[in-house]
Amino acid sequence: MPAWLARRVGLAGCVLATVVDVTFLREAGDLSFEVALHDIGADPAPPGAFDLAHARLVLEHAPSRDPALRTMAQTLRPGGWPLIESADPHSSLSPAPTR
Repeated sequence: MPAWLARRVGLAGCVLATVVDVTFLREAGDLSFEVALHDIGADPAPPGAFDLAHARLVLEHAPSRDPALRTMAQTLRPGGWPLIESADPHSSLSPAPTR
């Protein structure tokens, strides 16, 4: 997702990916975005004001979602957008019953 976003903003913008484990992103070898070690639910907001704060399948793993949401909101510039993608395992389709 960060590489995709970086391609969209091009040289006119920048993308900061914050994660609790940077291994996966650093191994990808994509240098078009910045990576920072950061716990969205425990650490203060990264410095700067962002146009978009995006969390994809993150809040399901946060011990407390409220601090994570507050941190995301604090990073946004006026008029910025929060984008939260979540999954509800209880609403997923179940396999058809067998006889």
